[in-house]
Amino acid sequence: MRKNLKIIVITVLGVLLLSGAVIIGEAVIKEIRDLRIEQQKDESNSESKQEKNESK
Repeated sequence: MRKNLKIIVITVLGVLLLSGAVIIGEAVIKEIRDLRIEQQKDESNSESKQEKNESK
């Protein structure tokens, strides 16, 4: 009985640890995606500013 309880506790802790890692991983991926989108917007804005300056 004691051994089974130990196995159950370790399994539950492992599942919680893995689910926490998945949640953190998803947050990191979302943050990276947002940064890429922001960087692309900045690049397109700087390109349009360069085109305006060149046309002057």
